[in-house]
Amino acid sequence: VKFGVKILDAAENEWVISKSDVVCVTGSSIVNGTLPQIVDWCNRYGVECVVYGITVKGVAKMVGWDVFCPFGRDSM
Repeated sequence: VKFGVKILDAAENEWVISKSDVVCVTGSSIVNGTLPQIVDWCNRYGVECVVYGITVKGVAKMVGWDVFCPFGRDSM
């Protein structure tokens, strides 16, 4: 528990996603290899998946996902 909020173990990701309306997925999920499974669970449970951050922006654009990245650029 941090600041009164229970921090869940990653083993509970599927359960949490199944109970969610929207899942916000950080770019670190592409680095640690959890992004494909998270996206699969979102698809399975009909949950909107929003990927965000500069780390995942390139991958998201390559596979055609919408990405939220307010500090990234679309062109140079």
